[in-house]
Amino acid sequence: MAKSAAGGTLHDQLSRWTSAGLIDADQASRIEAAERVRTESQPRLPKRPAAGLLTATRPAASPGKSVSGPAGSGTTGSGPIGSGQPATDQPHRRLPLFVESLGYLGAVIAVAAGAIVVHHFWPSMPTSAELALAGVVAVVLLVVGAVLHIGAEPAFGRLRSVLWLISTVAVTAFAAVLADRIWRLGGISVALLAEGTGTSYAIVLWWRNRSTLQHLAMFAGTAALAATAVHQAGSGTAAWGPGLVIWLVSALWGIAVHRGYLAPRTAGLVAAGFGLLLGAQLTMLDTAAGQVLAIGTVAGLLAVGIALHRVLLLGLGAAGAIVILPQTASRYLPSSAAAALSVCAIGLILLGIALWLAKSRKAA
Repeated sequence: MAKSAAGGTLHDQLSRWTSAGLIDADQASRIEAAERVRTESQPRLPKRPAAGLLTATRPAASPGKSVSGPAGSGTTGSGPIGSGQPATDQPHRRLPLFVESLGYLGAVIAVAAGAIVVHHFWPSMPTSAELALAGVVAVVLLVVGAVLHIGAEPAFGRLRSVLWLISTVAVTAFAAVLADRIWRLGGISVALLAEGTGTSYAIVLWWRNRSTLQHLAMFAGTAALAATAVHQAGSGTAAWGPGLVIWLVSALWGIAVHRGYLAPRTAGLVAAGFGLLLGAQLTMLDTAAGQVLAIGTVAGLLAVGIALHRVLLLGLGAAGAIVILPQTASRYLPSSAAAALSVCAIGLILLGIALWLAKSRKAA
């Protein structure tokens, strides 16, 4: 097991970082796998000779010439100084990035071509062809992502995430066309079936991959499904009903992420914070209680960000304050300069928070 400069095995340090919430379990396993591959690929250098024999046996390097490493060490004069690896490893390192870029290009071309075909033949395109197109895209991208060997290459992991995200969109479209054209369901029923299918599919892919894009797709599908269900159940709730359920789902999501049930943590916090602000914004449109909920959401994000020293939550709270507080001031004080003063107050508060965080970080 490799040891770091600070002492202790890499596995122990990764465990401490995961427990502290700095990284998630998936990132820790990838880092450990990458370090294991790097350690195994490094050549074993011969034992260092004694100090008295070093001067007598080592040849002197003439000016303008480099001294190559010992025989069998695998180092060459053309490699980077102190790298311990030959220069021929550089093309091998660039290969995953090239494959990732090529995969993105191929996926974009395939989706764009399919969209052009559907748009061109839409008036006369049969339903079976639409279902076949969406199904083929979903299955092909799912299989390509599944057979892609990631190993210790994060580029391949990112490529798989993108392919599976497009596959999720294709599965959702397949379910929508099936419910609308074949089963002849209503508009809300079509939305419920499509969102339920896409969310279930995203959950399965997240369970397999635990990547950022699959996490965001799972959250978006869950929030949309809950909001549509509430809108269908109570038609008189207008916008505040779906907004409130999105807020509740986001709050529960953030708690689950903080407790380590949902990974990766950064993606979960971004999704939960954005969902809280979106739900609060929707509740502001109809009720006065929504104004209170929105202001409380902004204050809660700022407070949690300060307590956990999470700059991400502070940023979300700041964005929410800039959007929500002026709306509230303009609604209740329309003929005064309260909106401008609230923005000024927000700026001063955020400046004070930034200075306090900088001071506390310096002291730590």
